[in-house]
Amino acid sequence: MLETQSVPDARSAYDASIRGYEIGRFSLTDTLDARRSLIEAQIALIEAKRTLLIHQLRLASLVGAAPFSEGGQS
Repeated sequence: MLETQSVPDARSAYDASIRGYEIGRFSLTDTLDARRSLIEAQIALIEAKRTLLIHQLRLASLVGAAPFSEGGQS
């Protein structure tokens, strides 16, 4: 959901805020808030992917999958 909805929505909002700022519809504060939201969404996505990878590696180590099995291959 982060990858398919939150980050793209935040990107669209940021892009719109830049265009709006350029034509005088939005303040610099609004544009910076949109940028902050985009960065926070991207960080959340990175953290979610990191957490998933950690859990996948833990599971692999518990079931003895490569590279955790003897000889490094399963």
